[in-house]
Amino acid sequence: MSTALLQELHQEVRRLYIAGSDLAQGDFRLKRLLPQFEQLGERAPVFKKLAEGIAAVIAPEAQETRTSAEKLQDLSLLLSSVLRTLGTTSAEGELTDVKSHPTSLTTKLSFRKLAVVVEALSTKGYGRYSTIEEAFEKGMFEDLRLLPYAIAALDDHYDPIARMIERRILPSYDSQIVPYLLSAFDPSGGKLHAKTLDVIAQIGGVEIEECLFHAAQFGSNEVREVAIDHLWRFEQYESELLSFSKDRRWGIRRAAYCALARIGSKSAVAWIYEAFSGSDTDAASGAIYTCEDSELIDWLVQDLERALKQAIEIIEDKKLQESSHKKIKYLLNALVGKRSDSLYNLYVFLISNYMSYKSLNELDLYYYAARYLVECNTEVAMNKLKELEEHDTRYMSYAFRNALHQLTPSQFYERYAIWSEIDLKVKKNVKRRQNEVVELIKEVVLKNEYGDFIVPWGKKELYMNFNSMLPTDKIVQEWDERWLDWVIEQKEFTLVCVFARPGHLAARQFLLDKLANPPKQSEDFAGTLLRGLRRLGESDELLQEALVKLIETTKCDLHDPYVLEQLYQLPVTYHDRLVAVLPNYRRPILDALLYTLDQMQTVAGAEKFASQ
Repeated sequence: MSTALLQELHQEVRRLYIAGSDLAQGDFRLKRLLPQFEQLGERAPVFKKLAEGIAAVIAPEAQETRTSAEKLQDLSLLLSSVLRTLGTTSAEGELTDVKSHPTSLTTKLSFRKLAVVVEALSTKGYGRYSTIEEAFEKGMFEDLRLLPYAIAALDDHYDPIARMIERRILPSYDSQIVPYLLSAFDPSGGKLHAKTLDVIAQIGGVEIEECLFHAAQFGSNEVREVAIDHLWRFEQYESELLSFSKDRRWGIRRAAYCALARIGSKSAVAWIYEAFSGSDTDAASGAIYTCEDSELIDWLVQDLERALKQAIEIIEDKKLQESSHKKIKYLLNALVGKRSDSLYNLYVFLISNYMSYKSLNELDLYYYAARYLVECNTEVAMNKLKELEEHDTRYMSYAFRNALHQLTPSQFYERYAIWSEIDLKVKKNVKRRQNEVVELIKEVVLKNEYGDFIVPWGKKELYMNFNSMLPTDKIVQEWDERWLDWVIEQKEFTLVCVFARPGHLAARQFLLDKLANPPKQSEDFAGTLLRGLRRLGESDELLQEALVKLIETTKCDLHDPYVLEQLYQLPVTYHDRLVAVLPNYRRPILDALLYTLDQMQTVAGAEKFASQ
């Protein structure tokens, strides 16, 4: 039988079902098929019966007892019966179990919500990063339908999105997505597959061991580096890692050294040290920086001691000096972040012999010493840092921070407030040192805060950038009260506000003078002044008058939550004064003023209603 002809007739019958049986009369497509069915009907009765059905459908309805719909239905039933007898009900091939990967992911979100994220993950253009990040923070990636798009976005052309996918989004799924990643991973692939393997290694368990080792042996160069870097998780591959560290490719050697450092066995540490001390210093540097083995640290300290002594001996030989300085630099960097008694003693020795090693200053030798000793809570470290800042004030910040944690408030004041005024050698250094002390104090007592803060008007969020102060109780506990008089002498407005305390007449007069002569424009003057007046213990009425005066006399910047809080609390008596300054401001400050005026009217209306 001609199944193609039967299928063609089936399509025409479906068309007529949709178009309507009334249009079947004289249908030219059925007329074209009729001779072929009549010809086949001479050999097969079923085709003859179908030919008769076609003829009945296309024949006019005149003097007929059956309608066109009935005739079309008869033809359709016969045709369906014939097609079913020709079809098969079983699938071809061998039956196997369906492969599935159970996950805790759901599909509860509507696709309307997912569509924006899908578009951001699968297209190009601006604004996609914030869309993806917001969706991740809201937990939308817990929807299974976003997983394929997240995996594909590892190859996104915009690097920040690709990094977010690799380091935050995909690892958040945990090991349940490892099978999906493995199905997309090709060891011989390039950068995309190296990223895929990196995610697999981050979240996978023992089940990825074979995959990692195979990729380390036979993958592309990019994939091999990632695989080798993660092989430290399986200590049985230490001998293989030693072999990889001899590879001719620098990236492979670097990855092998880093993996050995994380294994941390005695043989691995010895091998890394040998490479670093020999001809493979660059490749082994990364491993040295991360390895915390105490014996390795002592070896490096000993090497540094020898290198420094040699550098002094060859100070006149420029060629040898260049090579020596390069080695010292490597050793200094290798010891950053490491702690040991031997390293502590070396840095103390270097400061004690400052004049002897001053000629090596181009190595930033004493910055390394200062960065180390600033975290040591010992009297020796504190005294050595003081000695160092006396040699060179560039190191004052380290001595300042260390002394702040070790000295009493009184001792600290006497060291820095009084010391800053004394310079027996050069009197002109006094002001410079005072300015340095001021800036160091600001770093401790002030903190820059910024971000979107909720406001009760307009677009509901406003970006603000302001300085918050160390709490008053901390100032009282940790700072000598004489600092307030000192900062008044320095005319440091911000620090006067920080150290202000009730009953200090000089501080009060200083701030009132500032209020009388405010700067023409300042981003944080209003917030700083109001906080300072509050610390003086001044009344709400004085703060309110100060704020309104600032609004009237200067372009007062209200981008400070504390200033806005005081603005909202202004009583209705300030209504007319605020209305008068509205023309001087633009949004968003104008919005804050309008909101305050609206609140005043609401309060006034409520009070009037209550009095009736």
